[in-house]
Amino acid sequence: HILATHISRAVVRAATRSELVSEVVRVLVEEGRFTMAFFARLNPETQELVPEASFGDKTSYLSRVRIYADDRPEGNGPAGRAFRERRPYICNDWRNDPGTMPWRDAALSAGWEASAAIPVILHGEPRGLLTCYATEPGYFGETEVRLLEETVRDIAFGLDRLDGEAERRRALAQLEQSENRLR
Repeated sequence: HILATHISRAVVRAATRSELVSEVVRVLVEEGRFTMAFFARLNPETQELVPEASFGDKTSYLSRVRIYADDRPEGNGPAGRAFRERRPYICNDWRNDPGTMPWRDAALSAGWEASAAIPVILHGEPRGLLTCYATEPGYFGETEVRLLEETVRDIAFGLDRLDGEAERRRALAQLEQSENRLR
């Protein structure tokens, strides 16, 4: 699939976390026919899932809503449950899913009828959340879900690679400092 190729290319070429997630959400919207996509990270102090990158129509929606990873009402929607339960949450009917209540009016006014929220799991821990929106109810079928699951695996791979490179740079800097002290 051409979209998977574009995603993989973006992940491999990214030099920073910000670049990686920004490019992935851009590709998902431009090449993947999703209306809007965002990547969020957890603020451990507040349990809020904070958008780190977004792309597409009506991204201003993200500044009007709060999404949490705990079990308060704003944490029991698709994104919060996906993150907390460490598994995809597909909502193909925003109008009638009880978990969408805190955001329903804002999402429907943006024209969204369906969403898919998929956690990025790295070393057994959720490291972020990818959410995509569509304007058609029932949009997220097996093919779309499989594509998004592959995408979050690619994101996890990219984050792991970037973490490893950062650790290597830190170790080299420490080694250089030790050598300088010895001289």
